[in-house]
Amino acid sequence: MFKFATNKFGHHSSNHNPTSPNQTCKTEEYSSSRRRFQIQKELFAFNKIADKGFPSKPSAMDYDKKLKLLAIGTRNGDIRIYGEPNTPHQQLSCYQDVHPFPIQKILFVQGQYQLITLSERTYRNDMTNKGESNLYLILWQIPNNLENSNLVEKIKEFQIDQKIVKNTRLSAFTLLNDNSHLFLGFETGDIYVFNVSQFQLVPGVINKDYIIKNIPSGEKKLTQLGPVESISHHPKQLTKLLIAYQRGLWVLFDFIKNQIDQIIQTQQPIESAVFYQQGECIATSHTDGSFILWDLTSDSCSSSPPNIVYGPYPCKAVTKCFVKTCRNDQPYVIFSGGCPRVNYSDKISISVIQGENSHVCFDFTSKIIDFFTIDKPCHDKQANLTYDNPQALLVLLEEEFIAIDLISENWPQYKLPYLYSVHSSAIICTHYVNKVSNKLYSMLKKYGSMNQDPCEVFSEREWPISLNKNEDIELPENKDLLLTGHEDGSVRFWDVTNMSMSLMYRLKTADYFQTDSTPLDGENIDTISDDNWPPFRKIGTFDPYSDDPKLGIQKIHLCPQKEILVIAGTAGQVLVMNLCDQNKEINYTELESHKINIIGVSPEVESHFIWKGHEPLTTRGRFNGQVSQGSFKVPPGYQLKSLIQLYPPATVSALALNTEWQLVAMGTSHGFAMYDYNNSKDLLIRCTLDPSMLILNESGNGGTTISRRKSLKKSLRESFRKLRRGRSQKTNTRKNESIKPIESELNEAPHKPIERQVESREFKQMDDIPPSVIRYMYFVRTYITNNQQMVNSLWVGTNTGIIYIYALQFTKANISCLLAKEMRLKHRAPVVNIQVIDQFMQPLPLAEEKEDKNSNTEHNHKVIICSEEQFKVFQLPALKPVCKFKLTAVEGARVRRIGYNCYMSKSDPRYSEYCLSCLSNLGDLSVYSLPQLKRQVQIQCMKQQDINAITSFVFTKQGQAFYLQSPSEFVHISMSACDSPQIMLQAKRNNKRDSAENPTQTKSNEQSTSEKTSPVKQTPAPVPAPRTTINEKKPADKPNTKEETVLSNNAENLNDEHDNSLFSFSSPNKPKNNSSFITNSGQSTTQLTILNQSAISSINNQTQNSSGFNGSSTCVSNSNNVTINMSLDSVVDRFGDE
Repeated sequence: MFKFATNKFGHHSSNHNPTSPNQTCKTEEYSSSRRRFQIQKELFAFNKIADKGFPSKPSAMDYDKKLKLLAIGTRNGDIRIYGEPNTPHQQLSCYQDVHPFPIQKILFVQGQYQLITLSERTYRNDMTNKGESNLYLILWQIPNNLENSNLVEKIKEFQIDQKIVKNTRLSAFTLLNDNSHLFLGFETGDIYVFNVSQFQLVPGVINKDYIIKNIPSGEKKLTQLGPVESISHHPKQLTKLLIAYQRGLWVLFDFIKNQIDQIIQTQQPIESAVFYQQGECIATSHTDGSFILWDLTSDSCSSSPPNIVYGPYPCKAVTKCFVKTCRNDQPYVIFSGGCPRVNYSDKISISVIQGENSHVCFDFTSKIIDFFTIDKPCHDKQANLTYDNPQALLVLLEEEFIAIDLISENWPQYKLPYLYSVHSSAIICTHYVNKVSNKLYSMLKKYGSMNQDPCEVFSEREWPISLNKNEDIELPENKDLLLTGHEDGSVRFWDVTNMSMSLMYRLKTADYFQTDSTPLDGENIDTISDDNWPPFRKIGTFDPYSDDPKLGIQKIHLCPQKEILVIAGTAGQVLVMNLCDQNKEINYTELESHKINIIGVSPEVESHFIWKGHEPLTTRGRFNGQVSQGSFKVPPGYQLKSLIQLYPPATVSALALNTEWQLVAMGTSHGFAMYDYNNSKDLLIRCTLDPSMLILNESGNGGTTISRRKSLKKSLRESFRKLRRGRSQKTNTRKNESIKPIESELNEAPHKPIERQVESREFKQMDDIPPSVIRYMYFVRTYITNNQQMVNSLWVGTNTGIIYIYALQFTKANISCLLAKEMRLKHRAPVVNIQVIDQFMQPLPLAEEKEDKNSNTEHNHKVIICSEEQFKVFQLPALKPVCKFKLTAVEGARVRRIGYNCYMSKSDPRYSEYCLSCLSNLGDLSVYSLPQLKRQVQIQCMKQQDINAITSFVFTKQGQAFYLQSPSEFVHISMSACDSPQIMLQAKRNNKRDSAENPTQTKSNEQSTSEKTSPVKQTPAPVPAPRTTINEKKPADKPNTKEETVLSNNAENLNDEHDNSLFSFSSPNKPKNNSSFITNSGQSTTQLTILNQSAISSINNQTQNSSGFNGSSTCVSNSNNVTINMSLDSVVDRFGDE
């Protein structure tokens, strides 16, 4: 539910005289609350902008030859449609209703902007306790004009009779070339006909018994035909079908005359059968790894001998095969499978053969879902023949999508404009960079094309899915990048400026370390000898295996202005890299890491500490501590500037970079360090381990060792104690059963949420996360010691709620670090974020951002300390508490991600507010005002069980965010009302879910509202944001300062001190949001708390007499607190509109 916050009405005595001063004051407060709510609607709205990456669990694919659209269906019930890049039809998505079901088949109604999907839905019968499967055919409409709608909407749905699908499954599914009828083949051997225009089954069936009776007498008699493997429509003779059965029988059937024109029985079972050469020939594939070409023009239907390409030894089945003709060259034969069983049974391949000299067996790393070619047919008038002329081969795999150019030499693959496999190696961390300069953007794009693997040779031809129309989307000037760190030690740079997500540049940190797969001097592990047969060529990027888990990337930080990149890994390695436009040759002897011993600064800790983890990574060319002679080349792009190795080699848990000061800070579970990467010098090392804990761990359990016999006795005692406790609790529950009715009566009245005290915690040695872990590090220039001079500082937050504040003094010769202050949070919760804000509530810019001098020279600085349990604001430099918000104490949630965002008004671009955005472990997204920390909105964004989505979540500066909704796909969302989604679906899905869960309640509500009459003219309620609740703030009398008065006048004369403090106008020097999106919203239930009896009585009268409220509305009074439950449309109508 989306939660909006408004003001609370003041405590005034009830006076129904409209001319009294009290009534006038209440009217002003009422108007102020309405206007604030309207402002919130202008600022906040939850939108889902786009899905970026590769859809999870694909199950079917089809292509519209006329409209140049590609459709992919998934086992999750999603439909993705892709068209020409940089056009409105570049990417469309559809999510099925409340309960999505797997999509088995998907077909385009060619040229009609329509789709037909086949879904199997399994239900469990409560009577028999068995699952029953139903087949559904669904017709979808693709929007032609995206100005009105950009949703793929369901038009019709048809359930196939249970008698047909009982104890069988659909095995073949094809649509006639004229889009009139659909043919459904089942495993029983029967084929049913479906009328597309009427969207219902046609009486009659192509029965298997009729086919068996017409088998020629000379052929072997079959009692069963097996499943229908394929159905193909004749390209010219529109009344004929090619039907192939598994038992080795294919039939040329005339469905208008209901007669068999040709029937052939093969020796091997059939896997597929298709027409080619305009229906004059047929190609069949078989289970023994062979394919046969049949000539229908001859009287006896002659055939070529079975062609087992990779024989003579037993081969795998050829699951799909087709032949494509060319005008000036030999035809293409393309088939999947067929490799020898003994040596290559685990290979997943597609072979492309053209003549004797062109033959490639493409080797994939994941299962093949489907494949087809994009053709460019041409007609030869002299020979009166039409050729296919295939241009590209599109392959849908289980984990990636690949397009192969069949025109260029050596058949290279296309560079994908979308459908990238972002999880080619498992993603560990993400980092977002906005407003990248055109210089850096072009350089990364250039180096990305130069740094390609030998197996990744891309075609220079244009993307084959293209209509050659000039309807390009206006591209934004500012470029945005999303960096992902992977398990194999690689960092990928993704362009997320547009709706698609394309790979720009890939950096491999494994090149600097010695691993098992590191090639020796002069060795190329990718070379394949010419004697290998079949001629495999590895293609695709998906590789779930890692050479060394220590290569995993844990933290990334990029400065787009200085072009400095810092990467931190799992084994304590930190790489500082800069851009270089030339190849660099590095000798093994020159490649050395700068070692920083964190525990070495504390002799007491070092004497008792024993590292039991993994060893650090060794630099390339080092074997058993000795350096070999040689060198290796690094391509242009990001190259190593400094290599730091922390000891102990634990995972880097925090990272900070300041390119102006040329400093990098890194923290682990043992302490932290600060490093000058320009002078290669340590500036600060501190160990956070507790010596007393180390002594306790070294001596075992408090210094006494427990024998195996004693430990067994202890565990038995604990087991018996648990049994006794369980029996005592059962007796207590029986005694309390008589008290429950009385308690339930007392609990009927509503209560305020009870705030639990945030108690201090004590870390024990058995905790999962050690108390010494560094959670956050932050460079900032602010007021630390006094209110007159700004100081460069480093802030370090630990897992026990300790914040170290170091003042940095820069001299010509050295940089000194002094511990200026140390903060200890009372509840000792882990510190997850630290941010300093100025007088405009704007977060102080980092080193890689352009600074606003006017905002940083003011003395009114505040710091926000965000722990896992609460947010707290302190005034600098005295660190005097200003306000706080307790998240865990009230809701039981814990903070996982923090962002500071600028929310702009969608009606007035000059008006904006800086807010704190938070993601909790429950999957809730919430926005808080600065600096009062009043909650503005809240929405359930993801499930709390989706750990992958929560850990990959990253905020942007404009109120947007990215997270992984599956291992292979990112979701781009927004909480800003200025953003318009490409997929405006969340509201409709929520409405369908609510209506599906409470159908009877919806009916009763509609009846009750229809019976009421409204004397007041009702205005149509606007479409609100999904899942919304309203929480108010107390109003103040008047603004205190001159600045607040100006803000109040510009914000429609709001008489609320708390609200005025939320308003901040962006100055001309501040960055503007160039986003050109529109908002998306939905409908849900709202809860409003008001502290004014007179206002309540008027609202109750309006509620009882008005027909504008959608759904039921109730009012419960508890002294001065009154809670009203109504639909959000009513709340917006009463409080949100002018």
